[in-house]
Amino acid sequence: MRHAANSSQYWYSIFFVAFFVIVILPFIIVGMYNHFSADDFQQVNNLRDFGFWETQVMYYITTMGRYFAIWLMSVYFEYLGPLGPKVLPSLLILSLSGTLFAFLRTLLPKTMPLRQCVFATGIIMMLYLGYMRSIVEGLFWISGALQYQVAAMVTILFLLFLIRQTDAEISSRTRALYRGIALVFLVCAIGSNEIVMALLMIFTTALFFWNWYVNKKVNYFYLLVVWTATLASLTVILAPGNVGRLKYEANIYFIDRSNIFLIASKTAARAVFDGSYWLFGTPLLVATIILLPVCNAIAKYYRNSRSILLNPFFAFCILVGVLLLGNGVAVWSLGYSLPFRAKNMLHLFCLLLWFYTIIACIQSNKKIALFAEDIISKKSVYVGSIIIFFATTLISSNITLAWRDLLSGRTAQYDHELKERYASVLNSRDAIVEVPPLTVYPSSIFKIDLARDEKSLLNLIQAHYFGIQAIRIR
Repeated sequence: MRHAANSSQYWYSIFFVAFFVIVILPFIIVGMYNHFSADDFQQVNNLRDFGFWETQVMYYITTMGRYFAIWLMSVYFEYLGPLGPKVLPSLLILSLSGTLFAFLRTLLPKTMPLRQCVFATGIIMMLYLGYMRSIVEGLFWISGALQYQVAAMVTILFLLFLIRQTDAEISSRTRALYRGIALVFLVCAIGSNEIVMALLMIFTTALFFWNWYVNKKVNYFYLLVVWTATLASLTVILAPGNVGRLKYEANIYFIDRSNIFLIASKTAARAVFDGSYWLFGTPLLVATIILLPVCNAIAKYYRNSRSILLNPFFAFCILVGVLLLGNGVAVWSLGYSLPFRAKNMLHLFCLLLWFYTIIACIQSNKKIALFAEDIISKKSVYVGSIIIFFATTLISSNITLAWRDLLSGRTAQYDHELKERYASVLNSRDAIVEVPPLTVYPSSIFKIDLARDEKSLLNLIQAHYFGIQAIRIR
């Protein structure tokens, strides 16, 4: 027994080291070559021109109602400055890993070994980072990442404390603390972007009414959650900048928001496309086999529960609903598919909801439970799945892309050329500063470059950032 335990601990140790070196390290190193991109420059310009709190007011009145995202971006650019792009991947990956670990630890039985929870977190992170729709917008573009990646983390933390406050073994003081923290995270999540706002508004309302129906009495904490979500959502929706932006986008994208059939059909088509990509375009099914022991442990832990939350049909409906709602918000507001930064966030939600559906299936159906245990008992199938998963992920994924850019020297060359460009801009005395075009465009960190026309929006933003009259590509 002791030999088996030591052998298991040895292989877990190998996995942890390999996971950090192969999966995490390339993103951290590539981040060292990262620079401000797209409208990151504009965020700095606003802080310089208006000051910290005035920037919050300006955005809320003229651009959008995402009060938490605006505040978070202002804090990030104000205190980290040029260091911000370089440490962003490290901060996001470590924060998300910690959030997922804490969430899984809350769901799993306390008797489950800690290393298995870490292993499950590693597999999910590998699947997410490896097949994120745009690694640039997910990890390296500050403005995009802070509005969507952080929103996903804050939403998970809200759910984590919402679950923890239901523990019958905690004291009333601890329960009150957990409830207060859950409300704070709820307000922050809703203030991050409109997709999360819509998802949480529907979720909290459904939770309140379902609890009322089951227990035949009002749960006043859940009522407080609904009121908090409603007030936070109204703060976003009724923001002058948000109202103006919706009208502006309807005009420039020629969106007919009254054509419900067209919006619904576009939403369904995009949801099917995204769902098909995540299910068949990634090694999700193989990862499911790998995580069956964890899913089975959670299902056994809640085996006596008759909650509708663990009904497979209900769980599947939530998964489909998130896909439809996420895409529906984009089609209704923009007239086209979700931007990649939003798809990244939706991917994480759907990834977790997929495993939630698997857990519900195991928990509610004995045949499925026996089938899962049969697969777990076959070491050849389990080990083979791990080998296939690692091979697939390391051959064609964002992890491969980061390693390729890093080892080929493209990221170092990109960093060198941008530093030379910025130095020449600061040393130039010309009215219109001309800079050479980049010779490399590393896919892992490159977002957009200057245009040849000095009146292009990004050119104007960078000219203002450097305090010069104009700038353009030579």
